[in-house]
Amino acid sequence: IGDMLAQRAMYLLDIAAPYPTDLVHNKDNIGRFYVYPISDTQYCISDSDYFDSLYQDMDEIEWIYVQRAQLEDPRFTLPHWYAIER
Repeated sequence: IGDMLAQRAMYLLDIAAPYPTDLVHNKDNIGRFYVYPISDTQYCISDSDYFDSLYQDMDEIEWIYVQRAQLEDPRFTLPHWYAIER
């Protein structure tokens, strides 16, 4: 089955798009996000809208991290949090 927290996070982020900072408002955002654990307590959110020709230098990419405890909290609104963080 894989990592259910990561899968749920990707689903929630996908269906909530577009976000206020998006340069282009695509109709199809499914698969835009990849969420994966980087430690026992933290996940990284990879957003494909920020990995195109505009971001050829990986040093300029602002990685977004979320705590595992936040993803486990049913009251945590990930899309709202992401919109503020991004």
